[in-house]
Amino acid sequence: MAETASILNQDKKILIPNPESCCPMAAYLTAEKVKEFKIKNKNIPVVVYVNSTAEVKAESDICCTSSNAVNIVKKISKEFNVNKVLFGPDAHLADYAEQKSGIKTIKMPPEGNCYVHAQITAEDVKSIKKAHKDAKLLVHPECRREVRELSDFVGSTAQMYNRVRNSSSNEVEFIIGTEIGLLERMKEDFPGKKYYPVKEKLICYNMKKHNLELIKYILENPNDENFEVKVPSDIAEKALIPIEKMLDYS
Repeated sequence: MAETASILNQDKKILIPNPESCCPMAAYLTAEKVKEFKIKNKNIPVVVYVNSTAEVKAESDICCTSSNAVNIVKKISKEFNVNKVLFGPDAHLADYAEQKSGIKTIKMPPEGNCYVHAQITAEDVKSIKKAHKDAKLLVHPECRREVRELSDFVGSTAQMYNRVRNSSSNEVEFIIGTEIGLLERMKEDFPGKKYYPVKEKLICYNMKKHNLELIKYILENPNDENFEVKVPSDIAEKALIPIEKMLDYS
């Protein structure tokens, strides 16, 4: 995401509290792998999750988020006049987009996943729903299909947040199927509700590498180049195209 900020703001300094906080899901897909998929699937548009590296974005036709993936798949397939797309790196989000759009998604790669969401199983869901029969289950589209199909709502973190915010007074209990940070935020913002994690330790340890001490340090030392993220101009120029197309299509 810091790279995306750099792509969009080449004239600005982008700092990240911990340069080691890379997304494990993004590591499933490299620019070289995208090129290989493109060779094997000519004239098929490439959709990549915004949580991808700048080099991967530079090889794609359009980016997407978890909230607009379905719409992006529909629009880019129509533009290319095809009924399939290449989609990466999260295979479960690709499956969700395929399920909801009716457009075939070729997973780049088939095993790509977010380890936080992929660890949730149907058994976890059945167990927590049995313990809290009146609770609504909200899960992220990066979860497995069998988990999504047992849920009451599937959506991005922002969509899940808004689902709770707009819930009726009769809905007071929610099971949250995403990184624990969202549940903690909901507890603060909507204290009149009750929340349960779909399973324990749904933690993205890479995100948790950011902390107040590091944020304080870069605020006090903005010229420390060890914390600067700068995408090379040639890559940024190519990667900007799929980002802007996503914004146009959203």
